[in-house]
Amino acid sequence: MIVLLSIPLGIFCLVLAVLCLRARKRNHALVCALIGVFFLGAAALMSYGTSVLIEEIARTT
Repeated sequence: MIVLLSIPLGIFCLVLAVLCLRARKRNHALVCALIGVFFLGAAALMSYGTSVLIEEIARTT
């Protein structure tokens, strides 16, 4: 569930960063880009962790 929310939120933050760059707000763009990358990285890490957990469960049964 959290993965499904993190991906659109991360993409939204990256789009917001591009809009901040167009408005010449460089500091805001940097912060938005960092937040977006954090959310997308967290979603990727949770997806990977879930797949590893499922593989371990499948091995033990």
